[in-house]
Amino acid sequence: MIDAMAVLFLLLLPHMYGTVLAAFCKKEFFYHQHYSYGYDIYCNNLDNESMSELTDAVVYNEIKLTVEYSDFMNTSWYLAKHLSKLREINLISCHLSNSNIFKKLRKLRLLNIRHSKVDQINYDYFDGLDDLQQLLLQNNSLNNSFVNSFRNLKGLTIEGLGNMSCLMYIEEVYFDFNSISDLVNIDQLLNLKILSLGYNKIRKLTTLQNLPNLEILNVEDNKLVELNEEVLYSFEKLKYLNLRNNHLTVLSDTFFANIRNLRYLNLNNNNIDDIDLKYLPYVEELHLANNRLPSLKPFSNTINLKKIDVSSNSIKMIEEHVFSRLLNITSLNLSHNDIEDNIYDASFFGLASLTELQAENISSAYIPEDVFTFCNRLQILNLSQNKMKGFGTLFQKLSNLQVLNISYNQLEELRYDTISNLHNLHVIDVEGNRLQNIEYESIVSDLHKLTTINIKNNTLTCEFLTRMITFFTNNHVNYTINEEFSYDKENVAGIYCKETRNKLNDTLRQTAITLEDKSFFLKLANLTQNSTNEFNKTIVHSVIYATMAVVLVSVILIFGIYKVYIYLKRRHYCSDEFELIGRDKD
Repeated sequence: MIDAMAVLFLLLLPHMYGTVLAAFCKKEFFYHQHYSYGYDIYCNNLDNESMSELTDAVVYNEIKLTVEYSDFMNTSWYLAKHLSKLREINLISCHLSNSNIFKKLRKLRLLNIRHSKVDQINYDYFDGLDDLQQLLLQNNSLNNSFVNSFRNLKGLTIEGLGNMSCLMYIEEVYFDFNSISDLVNIDQLLNLKILSLGYNKIRKLTTLQNLPNLEILNVEDNKLVELNEEVLYSFEKLKYLNLRNNHLTVLSDTFFANIRNLRYLNLNNNNIDDIDLKYLPYVEELHLANNRLPSLKPFSNTINLKKIDVSSNSIKMIEEHVFSRLLNITSLNLSHNDIEDNIYDASFFGLASLTELQAENISSAYIPEDVFTFCNRLQILNLSQNKMKGFGTLFQKLSNLQVLNISYNQLEELRYDTISNLHNLHVIDVEGNRLQNIEYESIVSDLHKLTTINIKNNTLTCEFLTRMITFFTNNHVNYTINEEFSYDKENVAGIYCKETRNKLNDTLRQTAITLEDKSFFLKLANLTQNSTNEFNKTIVHSVIYATMAVVLVSVILIFGIYKVYIYLKRRHYCSDEFELIGRDKD
């Protein structure tokens, strides 16, 4: 029987597979902000022979067509005839020909070709696309041959091919995740507003000199080594510039002279050791993480800055008044620098709007107690992974602080007076210190908004930890347990503690839980009751199933005995018949 079912499954498998991958189309009616009401059509696994599926979905006012895993080798005639009013086309993981398959789609505004392994595009792809505004070609295999396939794409051109002035109004181009290493005459895209070239192999930006309407430029994760100031000469409207993950080392003093309207600048993960920001009066976000900056120059002209990230550099000192003019800054990241103890009383002078300060792993053992005098709006403070043994009155003026991270320092005690003024504190993290004592009763009783405290990986005794966790539980304060917990180690409620188990300690821990932690006891009782109920249900079900099995076996036995009885009775009857017949013959 099993062999027969297996054979049947194997015979049906090709049909099942074909059904799963069968061509289909569906349509839905939507309101489109720019196009009013219309249909979105979605198709899968189309080819030239199954184009009728798309025919059945066509109505009269299609807006968007999305096609996945299909073959578009000879379909230009069909699109032009039946879908001439389309505004958006998305082709995902499709097989495209090198002909003008989009010919005469004159109303098309967005063309998205993704994950289709396109390595070459001829100029006639875009013949007749007079209204095209967005061209997305991410995650393909485009290289320089692709670049050399264009002439007057209003961006990418070659010599010797026909004019593509039909695309002169294109505003957005996305060529991310390809293999482009050079750009030719891309500055002919005069109306371009967004140009994204991330994750390619571009080494120079020598052709971006005539894009007067460009607002967003993304060239992240390429091979850029240097940038000439003439590259950005005409970018008067540029607001967003992303050059992270390149190999830049030097930027000239006047590099930003012509992009004074810039709001966002990302230079993370380069090799920059000096930068002049005097020409960026309106920049609001500055990202310079993972470079080689040895120091911070005074931010004299960038008075609109709201966020600065200079983490993972070579900064040795935070000079006094270096941020004095940054009255609008809300976030500052100084983490992973070797600042050590070179922070002074007026290092953060002027940061009146600062709400978040990240100073993780700055090799500091001491911070002046008055350094936060000018930061009374601070809400998030991270001083983890340093060498602090105490904080004195460092936090006393931070009455608005909500999250305090002082994990992985060298604290042996957390005193109440250290954080007594933090009445808005919600979370405190003291993981990975050398804590032997925490004044938890005063802290929890006075700081009413405190909801979470991370106390794992310290040197607290099991007796102390038992009493503290009991208090936390009764006062609804969360504590963090070890994610990879081992019951082989001494612990209380999943938090390792420092104590050798003996009868006295066991008695103390048992007494603490029995007398003080009533809620814990009730939870344990409820858990036990639930376990008992589940166990009882399991027993009842087992008894029912066993009874049913016994009844079934009994029925089978009775039926078998009955059959044997009938058989024997018939045999006996037949024997009597034969005996009577024999007597008659005699």
